[in-house]
Amino acid sequence: MINKERDADLMRVADLATASTSEGLSEPVLWGDAGVETTSRPLGAVLQADDQDEQYLLTLKRNLDTGDVDLVSYRKGAYFRLNDFVSEYNFPDYAYSEEQEFYRTFQNLLKVDAGYPDLQRYHADAKPDCISGRCTGRFYIGQRDRTCL
Repeated sequence: MINKERDADLMRVADLATASTSEGLSEPVLWGDAGVETTSRPLGAVLQADDQDEQYLLTLKRNLDTGDVDLVSYRKGAYFRLNDFVSEYNFPDYAYSEEQEFYRTFQNLLKVDAGYPDLQRYHADAKPDCISGRCTGRFYIGQRDRTCL
């Protein structure tokens, strides 16, 4: 369910189908949850959403800076875009620890989704290529030898 002024609520269609055949609420619920179980997702200013494919949700989203309506894809499972938030991971001097390998890789994926592949961050021990002196390789989650590919 998309809320124009608030976050979206993600719910299973099967749960809606089951709930539609059962008895509805008969009195107000003042505190707590009632009805179909939902999970809040940070999709503020989204006007409409639909499946784009197996990996992405396609949305019409109000641009809060200009008032325009933008066509924006969100990666399913994450349901947010890096350019919608301020994050310490995006600061140029942020140093990922070895335990944060998953987060660095995930942040790189989201940077590509947002249209900023040139802002991907690599390990300090990445091997440079022979021509430019800069690493042009990519690392995979769980890769141990950290060699450029």
